[in-house]
Amino acid sequence: MLRYIHKQRKNKKGYTLKVEPGGKVSVITNTRYSKVDADKIVVKNMDWILFAKKKQILKHKENEEKLANLKITRSKINISKEIAYNYLKNRSNFFARKLQVDSLLNEISIKDYRTKWGTCDSKGNLTFNWRLLLLPKQLSDYIIIHELCHLRHLNHSKRFWNFVSEYCEQYKEYRKILGNDYHLLMTLE
Repeated sequence: MLRYIHKQRKNKKGYTLKVEPGGKVSVITNTRYSKVDADKIVVKNMDWILFAKKKQILKHKENEEKLANLKITRSKINISKEIAYNYLKNRSNFFARKLQVDSLLNEISIKDYRTKWGTCDSKGNLTFNWRLLLLPKQLSDYIIIHELCHLRHLNHSKRFWNFVSEYCEQYKEYRKILGNDYHLLMTLE
């Protein structure tokens, strides 16, 4: 039997099969599903799982090549995790003063997000992905500015984007670059 992780969620309807970048397989079900039920799901979907695992392995190899082209090394990754908090806190405080939102800023924290660069909540807390340190400075600065602008506008309204553009005129270009070239940084451990 193929090794997999069975995760149960109270409000889940049906089931979800996931094959993650490293090839790890997860079966996510409602709490009513037993381990035996999860085993049956895996057996029933074995062809798809094997196909998805092969696809993830190929994708992983492609990503490693792309990272090499972006000049991202393992030592740079380890250093980035260590210095992320201090660097991002200093840059955030610098831009918060510049944007005149420093009085709205509460706490700054660093997380290991897999799908986003940063967040801002209604209490004024900013959370950044440590991978920001792997980006060119203008891109990480854009993300910091973007999250700080949420202190004034906690949405993506026209007023929000106008505020962003006051401090980062090239934000549209940077959004495109992040989506096209740097999304694969999210796969790094």
